[in-house]
Amino acid sequence: MIKKNRNKGVSPIVGVILMVVLAILLAALISQFSLELEDILEPPVTAGVNIQESYNVQDDSFEVKIVWSSGGTVDTIHAIEPDGSRTASMTEVGDDIRVDSVSEGDQIRIIGTVDSGEQGVLQEYTVG
Repeated sequence: MIKKNRNKGVSPIVGVILMVVLAILLAALISQFSLELEDILEPPVTAGVNIQESYNVQDDSFEVKIVWSSGGTVDTIHAIEPDGSRTASMTEVGDDIRVDSVSEGDQIRIIGTVDSGEQGVLQEYTVG
């Protein structure tokens, strides 16, 4: 009489354990990806600004007036002057700031900030 091997139970148990581990790893990867996707999908920093430039013949310099013209996702707006200094902030639509005594070719960056602290460049403006 031939005896049959009765160790059939080991293989299915190992298979089930491997499937459970695979499912846990897959769930972890999907949850991590979805958390990163949430950061990517945050609305961009937006607002409307109008820029008015005037030239002063007496001292051969320009004055730039930046007006917050329409709302967006930002809570405050300020400008970075060519020397790297920061202007006062605008907090409401209709507010304006001035950058005095700039020369032709100077660049002004207009920065918007949201409540969470995130900042973004709304516009880069070259004088002249």
